[in-house]
Amino acid sequence: MLPNILFQNSVTFHLGKREVQALFLGRGNTAGDAVIFVPDAKVAITGDLLVWPTPYSYGSYPSDWIQTLQKLKTLGAATFVPGHGPVEHDDSYIESVSGAWQSVLTQVRAAVAEGLSLEETRKKVDLSDLKKKFCGTDHDRAIAFQMGFTDQAVLRAYQDIKFSNED
Repeated sequence: MLPNILFQNSVTFHLGKREVQALFLGRGNTAGDAVIFVPDAKVAITGDLLVWPTPYSYGSYPSDWIQTLQKLKTLGAATFVPGHGPVEHDDSYIESVSGAWQSVLTQVRAAVAEGLSLEETRKKVDLSDLKKKFCGTDHDRAIAFQMGFTDQAVLRAYQDIKFSNED
């Protein structure tokens, strides 16, 4: 079934007496991430802007994602329902994901400034602290982190930085 309602920045629905907002806060995991916010319940449903136990980086927009997560925090939600994983009752996981992207971007910016190729950048970027933070000693989480985040995060950050420097 095709959608019958489209929105650019926001649309508000009323389900009985309850207000529900569909919001585009900016790009993150995709170019069209939407958040559902229920103001009176202080609940935000984040889709894949937040996934647990490790963030996804496929097709992502790293620089924008950090800004989008900061906007998510300003909604005033007390509860966050991620695209995958347990319900969060504070913004600590938002900070973890934002911090992960900041670490990747900082390291990739430094590599790009040195004129390194993508492959050289991949070798130089060290995400071992992030892996430990998101995975601990869990082998399966480590595989998910490598496949779902690390492999694409450096590529997406490299592309993000290289393309933004060409403007």
